[in-house]
Amino acid sequence: MKGFQFNLEKVLEVRQIEEDQVQELLVKAQKVAREIEENIEYLERKQNDLYQYLRERTDLQLDEALLYRNFIKRNRDSIENRKEDLKAQRDIVKERKIEYLEKRKNREVLEKLKDKRYKVFQKSVLQKEQKEIDELAQRVQN
Repeated sequence: MKGFQFNLEKVLEVRQIEEDQVQELLVKAQKVAREIEENIEYLERKQNDLYQYLRERTDLQLDEALLYRNFIKRNRDSIENRKEDLKAQRDIVKERKIEYLEKRKNREVLEKLKDKRYKVFQKSVLQKEQKEIDELAQRVQN
């Protein structure tokens, strides 16, 4: 309806922007976590493939076996490091989710207030219109 103005509209817009920004940070954090998970899966597949290869090989030389052993150890260390990275990233995702939910709640509070004020405004306009209709009906009767 024309004439309705929500005096906190700018605050609502700012809260929407803040929510959008935090949501974007959350999505980026989740993407990083997924990439780390995929990297861990890749490293584990690589490790398993190497184990399978070594089980099939019966003619390994000592120096070759040492090279594989060193590679396996480095790969295992990489997996452990990535798992620590993943744990840290999941903590970041958790923080971003909490922050996002807080920003969304703040925006929703203002939107509910806006809706309530609009309903009050709408009711007021309808009462005025009804009053004008009643006055016109009285004039027509007289």
